[in-house]
Amino acid sequence: MRNFKVILLISIFSLIGSFFIFRAIEIYGPLITPDSVYYLQASENFKEGLGVKVKDAEGLKPLVHFPPLYPVFISFFDDLRVPNVLLSFITNFLLGLFMFIATNSLFSSILSVVLFSVSPNHTFNFSRLWSETLSLPLILLAIIFLWRYLNSRRMIFLLIFSLLVSISTLVRYANLFFILVIFTIPLIYRISFSHLVLSVILSSAGFIFWHVLNLMVLQGSLARDFSFHIFSFDHVLTFLKTLKLYIPRGASIHYLFGVPIYFFVVPLIVLGTVILIFFIVRENFHDLKKLLSFSDIEKVLLVCSICYVIFIFLSISFADYYIPPDLRIMSPFFVLMFSFVFIFVYRVLKFKLASLPLLFGFLIGYFSHSFSFINAARLDPVDYNNPRYANLEIISEVKKLPEGAIIYSNAPDLIYFHTRKASSSVPFKFYPATTRTNKKFDENLKRMFNRLKENDGFLVIIYSVKRPYLPTEEELTSKLNLRLYVKTKDGVIYKAGE
Repeated sequence: MRNFKVILLISIFSLIGSFFIFRAIEIYGPLITPDSVYYLQASENFKEGLGVKVKDAEGLKPLVHFPPLYPVFISFFDDLRVPNVLLSFITNFLLGLFMFIATNSLFSSILSVVLFSVSPNHTFNFSRLWSETLSLPLILLAIIFLWRYLNSRRMIFLLIFSLLVSISTLVRYANLFFILVIFTIPLIYRISFSHLVLSVILSSAGFIFWHVLNLMVLQGSLARDFSFHIFSFDHVLTFLKTLKLYIPRGASIHYLFGVPIYFFVVPLIVLGTVILIFFIVRENFHDLKKLLSFSDIEKVLLVCSICYVIFIFLSISFADYYIPPDLRIMSPFFVLMFSFVFIFVYRVLKFKLASLPLLFGFLIGYFSHSFSFINAARLDPVDYNNPRYANLEIISEVKKLPEGAIIYSNAPDLIYFHTRKASSSVPFKFYPATTRTNKKFDENLKRMFNRLKENDGFLVIIYSVKRPYLPTEEELTSKLNLRLYVKTKDGVIYKAGE
């Protein structure tokens, strides 16, 4: 009976976050970014029986840069608002369940769900058509079974954990950070070497299988080009700014008793932090070791958080140099650290009255930011599903182009989303993932020009899309013999000249 009550109450409060997400995307649907377009196109091709592939001016190609499971998942939904709202609910519920397992307190579980549901991180990620929406619940589920294994040493829990990790890497490659976790966990728990090896093999099996399939059967390639380019100070600065966003200040446009909300939020958080430090010192003043000690579940969460940050910065240094450690990329880190801090505060303060300033400070600040975001998203959504993109004159002209026409553009993703016409990007001047100059740039330009000429194709330039790694209109017209086809105030279409 108690278990039913726990599940029922966590479920009810998990609906709060789902309602927030629904309100953000109810009018225009999930917000769309360039990555979203690839997910969308792959899901539509999968639904049509073409496989997890994307199409450009060269034809159908395997989706390699992104893992396959998220496009497959969303292909089962005609209304793309449904998976976002559903996954928001599942993530909130799993977080609440995990908190109940960790603290054995229904009140702390419900409070954590409410606080997470109104956090900017939650509304930011779950309002977009991103793979993080499916990845985050899988991460939470994997950690729950990892914790069950560490407490019982039952092989079934280790197998489920490893299989969940394997599946999650086919949703988001960054979930390979769990491999680092598996190797690091023995620093906390004594684990059989055979169990460790088995877990590593099973956890990496999905990722390895997918790449072998791409290379040997689908004639694809590796997901990333590998080369050494150590992360920069800008990456560190972005990471620190992301951490700063985790601490709310309250949106200044909201008022309480005629006073901007941040005038309440900042003092509450500062007061709550001072009280927390006081309790830590008071309880552990004579025992420095106890002061610095964490519970086992806190240690696991801390290890997972550190391993994730290390994995992201290794990825930046060896694969994707232009991946910013922002709110999206660091969303798993937020969930892990949120859980760690929440459990730590519960253990120290036991949610006495002393904890109220800190909790209310975060709750008011988070709610204020999320409420502002939801209103803005409903009235004027950002990214590609913004009506200002759909109403571009150049988009109307692209829609008039013949079906099956060969198209190159500086914004093939935007063109696909609003016209469903496949196109290829103009050649890169340099590679964003490596910062290396494209030594074959002139050769690639010539090849593009020949394809346009031989197939009576079109070169579309959309002015509102700025990508510094692509050549400008001036650079293209100076290097290629192009003939003006259509010009609008927001873009231009060229054809190959004689």
